[in-house]
Amino acid sequence: MHTNDTSQASAQLGCSWGMYGIWQAWMVTRTWARDCGLVLAGAAIAGAMQWAIGPSERDHGPSCLAQAVGQLERLERNSAPASVVFLGSSTFAGMDVRRVLPQALNLSAGGGTLAEFSRRLFAAHVLSDAKALVINLGFNDVLKDCKALTEADWSTGLAALPSTPSLLLVGLQGVGPVAQEHHCQGRLNHLLAQSNLALEAACRQRARCSFTPNPVEASSPARRGPLQAEDEIHLSPAGYELLHQRIRSGLQTLGIPAPAASDRL
Repeated sequence: MHTNDTSQASAQLGCSWGMYGIWQAWMVTRTWARDCGLVLAGAAIAGAMQWAIGPSERDHGPSCLAQAVGQLERLERNSAPASVVFLGSSTFAGMDVRRVLPQALNLSAGGGTLAEFSRRLFAAHVLSDAKALVINLGFNDVLKDCKALTEADWSTGLAALPSTPSLLLVGLQGVGPVAQEHHCQGRLNHLLAQSNLALEAACRQRARCSFTPNPVEASSPARRGPLQAEDEIHLSPAGYELLHQRIRSGLQTLGIPAPAASDRL
């Protein structure tokens, strides 16, 4: 696939993930409505619905990503302080973060990029009040540009974050063989693996920063495994369960108690 074809396909893929987000949001809405109130539950559905509409034409209003991030900005301004805030793209947007910490706040959007989040959300006041930020961004930057993120790219993006919270950076997930074949001329996992090495290096240069690998490693040649969903990009339920465990362990490394769900009953 040529670069232009890849960029177009990446844009279409990013907005098509909205339907996946709607389904995930619906699965957790009943619990959110009970524990957090209808405002947050409605915000989850509204954000996913905006994302599912797809990208607007260049001359007819903001892109679907801009709309989704705008939704998150409104949610952030109307949210109570949270000890841990999650910032990510579709993997985090489809995750019930309360399974990691009951009072966590999820400011994630399908198709989210490091570039867009660093421009618009990294300065949000609710981030300064948090004890820790859990971040999983960058996959869509690599997918869009077919270029690995460098340590300088990561350092520039992370520099936009407040200095007070601890950071837990989750590595970018690898893709299966079919997804690998159709993006970035078959080099997507290689680019993701390079980006993860650069992310880990950038984390070492920042105080109170910890890196945890994604449950699905970016391997070459690409492999399909039980931790991947059918689209070979997102995580399966088993993949999410392992991700929850790794995030809890990472938060504990940073001194933030994150007991397993069974220990909170």
